[in-house]
Amino acid sequence: METVTKKTPLVLVTGVGAAVRAAELAAPGTVVLHHDLTGVAEGLVVRTETTWLGDRPDQRISVVALAHGCVSCTLREDLLPLLRTMHRRSGVTRIVLALDPVLEAESVCDAIDHVAVDMVGEVCGPAGRDVEVVAVIGIIDAATWLDDALGEEEVGERYPTSSDDDRTLAQLALAQVAYADAVVVAGDAPDPARLRAVVRRLAPGVPI
Repeated sequence: METVTKKTPLVLVTGVGAAVRAAELAAPGTVVLHHDLTGVAEGLVVRTETTWLGDRPDQRISVVALAHGCVSCTLREDLLPLLRTMHRRSGVTRIVLALDPVLEAESVCDAIDHVAVDMVGEVCGPAGRDVEVVAVIGIIDAATWLDDALGEEEVGERYPTSSDDDRTLAQLALAQVAYADAVVVAGDAPDPARLRAVVRRLAPGVPI
């Protein structure tokens, strides 16, 4: 009979300043993870792990080399196995994942639930065997979000990604709000009423 193990709660933070906001959620037993995908097109990703197991945080910064530099490789080869590893680390009671701006929370959640991770000495399966997404927090830049949501600029024009990424910034902006359990508006908007109305339309009932 398979042993039932309590899953580790996982909070996703998306948007501008996600890494800074994620740190504000830290408490004893929390691990904050962030993958900087600035160099992903060259096959390099900078991973930051900040662990609070006592009064002072322990931070580890690593450069991860990927065989095929792309966003999906980062998920499959590093993030998903890392989530399963963190679940097994003594003292870890919660994981906060600060997503790089090019990552969509829905895609990450789907990968957590469905992409199999083969680990030595462990049952092969998705990271969702060990962690459970309990909240997605979307942070939007009040000064630029509406322009991004209504524009046609491609993701690669602002962020370095793989050459086959044909998404637009509008896709990222809309998905960021539509999939969130809570939306944080950072900064001042040129038209606050219009911004709030659009966010409400995309995410009715979600706290802002």
